This record gives sequence, C-alpha cells and structure tokens, in this order.
Amino acid sequence: MYRGELRSLDLISGSIDSVYRYIVANPDVEDRQLGVEYLADIIALSSPLSLSDICNLFTTDVRKHIAHLSAIVSLPPMDSPSSVQIYHSSLRDYLSTRSRSGDFYVDPAESHRRLAGLCLKLMRRQLNPEIREQKAISGALRYACLYWPYHIEAMSHSAENQALVFQFIQEQLPFFLEAFSLMGCFDLAVVRLTEASRVVSSWKLSHEQNTFPAVFDVVTKYLQLIPVYPIYPAVALSHASFCLTDPSALSTLKDTLDEVIDRHKYDGPLSWLLCHAHIRAEFHKVIDTTLRIQPDNARCRHMFFETCPPADCDVASLAFQLSSIFKSYDNVIDFFSQEDQNAQTLVDVLQAVRIRSTIDARSQRMFRYGLIQLAANSGRYAQCLQLRNINIKWEMRPIGHGGLSAVYKGNIETQPDVQLALKVIRMSDESYSKRNLQKFASEVTVWSQLRHPNILSFSGVFQGEGRRELYTISPYLSYGNICNYLEINPSANRTLLALDVAQALNFLHGWSPEIVHANINGSNILVSDTGRACLVDFESTTAKDRPLDAVTMSAKACLVGEDDDMTSELSSIAWMAPEIFDEGTFGRMVFTTKSDMYAFGGVCYELFCGKTPFRGLRDAVIIFRILRGRTPDRIDGPHVDDSVWAFMQQCWRKEPTERPTAKEAVEFFKARVLDSGMSIEPAEEWDYSIMDENLKQAERFLYLDPHPTPCGSSSGQEVLT
Repeated sequence: MYRGELRSLDLISGSIDSVYRYIVANPDVEDRQLGVEYLADIIALSSPLSLSDICNLFTTDVRKHIAHLSAIVSLPPMDSPSSVQIYHSSLRDYLSTRSRSGDFYVDPAESHRRLAGLCLKLMRRQLNPEIREQKAISGALRYACLYWPYHIEAMSHSAENQALVFQFIQEQLPFFLEAFSLMGCFDLAVVRLTEASRVVSSWKLSHEQNTFPAVFDVVTKYLQLIPVYPIYPAVALSHASFCLTDPSALSTLKDTLDEVIDRHKYDGPLSWLLCHAHIRAEFHKVIDTTLRIQPDNARCRHMFFETCPPADCDVASLAFQLSSIFKSYDNVIDFFSQEDQNAQTLVDVLQAVRIRSTIDARSQRMFRYGLIQLAANSGRYAQCLQLRNINIKWEMRPIGHGGLSAVYKGNIETQPDVQLALKVIRMSDESYSKRNLQKFASEVTVWSQLRHPNILSFSGVFQGEGRRELYTISPYLSYGNICNYLEINPSANRTLLALDVAQALNFLHGWSPEIVHANINGSNILVSDTGRACLVDFESTTAKDRPLDAVTMSAKACLVGEDDDMTSELSSIAWMAPEIFDEGTFGRMVFTTKSDMYAFGGVCYELFCGKTPFRGLRDAVIIFRILRGRTPDRIDGPHVDDSVWAFMQQCWRKEPTERPTAKEAVEFFKARVLDSGMSIEPAEEWDYSIMDENLKQAERFLYLDPHPTPCGSSSGQEVLT
C-alpha cells in the first residue's frame, strides 16, 4: 500500500489515477465505498472545516472511515483547528469523473444533496431559543448557516431536502437571523436568503408550497428596508403567511407595517436610535392587534411572540446605526450634544451594544469611547448600573469625606456579612449639580467596565430619596488607604504594593481606549484584606486624549490666587506632572498616561520614603518647583535604595516621553520582588456577582419606550427607578 503523503506527484512513470485507485481500493478496509463518499462530500464543502466540525456536521466519527486515505488527505487531530483538506486538486477530478474512477465514482450533485440535508438538519437541531444565550456558535453551525443555499442549488432533486427548507422558513428563521448576528455578519443573512429564494423559485411546487418564494422575498425586503429591529416585520409576515386563514388579515398586517416604516423613512441614523424603542413598540402593537382579528390566529401569535423576544440581532441593528453615526463628523457632534432623555436613550443603547453585540475590536473601542464621552457630557449613566430591589443599610457616621462627597460603611439587609462602602455625592448646591452629575456619570461609566484584581470592584449605583443623593457601591476594605495601612503595618512588603499599583496602571493604559486615571496618589490606593493594593476613585478618569475640564479645582484656584492657604495634604498638586500646568493647556487640564506615571513616582515616594511629596509646602510653591523641574528631597531609610530612587527620578522627568511606561514599571518591581527571593502570587479576584446581575437587565431598559408621543424630542422624563 502507498503510505507516503501525496503532496506532489512524479508522473514520469505510471498514472496518477492508478495511484489514487491503489489507495482508495485498499483491500484491508471494510466498506471502502462509504469512506470514498465521505471523502467526496468533504471535497464538495464550500469552505474547509476542522475534523471536529466535520464530525459535528456529519453526526458521526468520519475519521474512522477515511483514516486509510491519509496519504491523499490531511487529517489533523480532533482537537486541532486545522482543516481537513486534500493534498492535490486532481483528486476532486478523479472522483467526479466516472471514466477515471470507475466503481469509486461519486456524483457531485449527490454530495451536495447529502451536504444540503446535513446543513438543514443541523440548523433544525441547533437553531432554537437557546441560541440567544450563546456567545458564539460552532464552526459546523456557522458553515450550515452560510452555505446551505449553495448546496441546495447544486444538489440533485430531493423531496426530503425541499421539505426541510419549507420547515426552516416556518420554524428556524428568527434563530437563523440570530446566528448571523452572533457571527458578526448580519448583512450576509440577507444574501443567503436571497440565494435561497432564487433556488426555491425554480422548483416545481405544490399548491400549498407556492407561497414560499413570496415569503423569502418579503423577509429579505424588510431585512434590507428597516434600519432597526428588521426581524419583527420580517418574521411576523413569514409566520402570518403560513397561519393566517383570512387573506385580508395578511394584507392588513403588511399595509400597517408599511405605514410605520413610511413614518420614519426620512429619518437619519440618530433619529432611528432615539426612536428605536418607540418603533419596536409600534411593530409589536401592529402585529399583536392584527393577529387578534380572528380566533384561530392564536397559533400565529404564539409562533411570533415566542420566537421574537429581545435578541442579539436587534442589538446588532442598533450597533450598525451607531457605526453609521461615528463615520460622520456632523453626526458625531449631534450625538455627543444630546441631553436629558435623548442622552439617556443613547447611553442605554451603547451599554446594551457593548454587552451583547458581537462586534469587532475597532467598533468595541469606538462604542466604549462613545459611552464614556456621552456620559461625561450629559451626566447620564446606563440605567442597568442602578441597584434596585435591594435594601442597603449604612452607619450614620461617615468613615471618610472630602468636598461634596462622603463615604459610609454599610451592608445589604439580606446579606449582613457582606460589608460595603457607599460613597455619596450630595447635590445641594444647584450651581454645581450639573457638573457633579457629569463627573458622577463619567466615574461610574468607566469604573463599571474595569475588572482587574488590583482595581477595586464596582457593585453599582444607589439613588437616595428625593434624587438629591447618589451613591457608588463597592466592597468595604477595613485597612483603608495605603498610607494608613503602612502606619499600622510598617513591615509590609512595599515593593509588592508598588507592583500591584503598577499592574493596575498597566491594565488601564493597555485598555481600549486607553484609560488615564488622572488622580493617582496614596489616598486613592486601598489595601484589601489580603494585603494587596487596589486602585480606587475614578472620578477624574478619562479616555485617552479627552481633556478634563477643571477636574482639579484646587490647582486652578491656586494659579489664580483664590486658595493660597491650601496645603498639599488637601489636594493632588504634588502628584501632578509639569505639563498639566502648561499655559497652553491649563484651562483644559490635559492628562495622559505619562502624567499618570509622573504621579506614580509620587506614590513610590509615599511607599518607600514614608512621606507625601513636598510635604508641608503650599500648593503655589509646589507648582513653582514642579515647573522648574525640582523633585521631592530624598529621605534615606530602610526601604530606599539607589535603584528605587533612580526609578522615581525617571518617573519625574520633565519630558513626558522620557518617563517609564506602566509596563516597564511592572517589570521593574516584579524583578525586585523575585530578586528578594519571594514568589509573586496574583491578587485575589473580586466578586462581581452583584454587578453581573445588574448588567443582565441592560435590555430591559433598552426597550422601554420614553417617547409615546411624539418620537425624537427630549421629553424631560425622569429615568426609571
């Protein structure tokens, strides 16, 4: 038997056909013809699949039937993503030409018939309501959804496959569309259905089947015509075509849906988004009302409302409209200028898209940035971040305070052992309400998306009585900030704490878009119960390159002479980089990842020297020194050596590009920990269960209709509580 791999052929002597015949006719293999049929079907695939996906599609272990053919076809391991492929294209011609292959001839049309049946049966098994809970689909199901129209067009006649196609359009259509949304190529669903419609139209159909081509056409029409929620009219009309007994009811449904569409046909992407919940509600009302016309329409109503709950393809249509907006400068300006309920609608859309939609990395970055920017501009945060139906108790005396905020210790009434920290912002002064809301919305929007062991977890937002108090909820850490911790634990491993902070910054700076904390200092670094540092206070945090308008009021007041008595212990001036005070940017306070690293140098000073930078000096003096390139004085002690001091000096370089990156800081302190003979255990992961339960409610708020009449203008309506 020929045991070599037939990658290239030397045909000087003998024929390639004799080589193929020798291999496929192996007398040691039972049922050789079945193995050849499997091989021919694999060759007929429109796109190669891995061995595991082929076995999933064929519902059998194909490998045992074609293992003896490994000389002419690659057979990677079952767990390998590599595809099964023939080594030479001449094998396809050999098997499909009767005069060459003789008894081993396989009719290509029969291979396509078998593959069409396999694709349709796989979709019948796996395209069901459970697909909505999946984050991805298998390679076999992806293939079936993409290529079943190709195979039914190329197949020989098959009454069984035709019946499967008709069953598909009646039962699997909504989940077929959902699958394409999960694959991130919803537009291809229309292409595939158009191809299927062309093929079905060429079949000889019975009287009962004559409606199927028209159903395909109606579905593809509405999928292309409607920018948001196209699945509702498309699926409703497909179901109605089969189960409405009164033809006039079907005509009424179609006409009424067309009226809804006509009312919005001149709207742009922003208007479609602002009106999306209203449009969806209109679709539902029209469909529900029409399908109630006759008593025997109960099955049709059940089919529609059972197969069309909120779905990923809905969110995908909203994501497409968002992408259209972000491609136009004028649309972007309009988008970020929205206020009140319009802004709330857009924030909730962005949040739902970010959580559920299968989108590429570029769009994910764009939507994250859009969510952060819009929240900061409008003072609106996603409604799903707000804790509801949870009773929280807290102590009357604050455990910390500053400015308009205070921090209290509390717990959930039903879980008294779970201690929480509640940071409250009181908006008693009307002149500061809007600015405080903007800062609050920006903080919770950024913080809620950050998950890292060295960043304090965010549990949600709690709204006090009368809407005059807003709380952020997070775990309570008894050790407090890093300065307090070192006072009571002077022998703590300061290098490990510095590594923890560096890892948090490395995570922020490596995020997409890059996140700048903009307020790094010892008071904003807490210590967990296991003695590990974690970053907090994202009030000033911003996406890279977005200027912070007066986020540090003490700095501005100091430069204009309004707060000359403020010392460095009451502000963050001593941790600010010199470029922050540059005359050309000062009104806009542009923070960067490099200014974060300057501040990290100040944190290292607190850790290893045990003092705050420029301790005892007034802010005006500190700013003058920073602008002159002066750095804090070295304080010798048991924790400071030349290497650490040199690293701090590098962080304090006046030229931002000369400062180390957060990644370099991680490498520096990791090496010091290892050199000391200690191992580095990762910090314990946080419990995000409270926030995860809230995020599951994102779609609940997405589909609330804030515009019963008319759609598109700000109603001034309060958000749901």
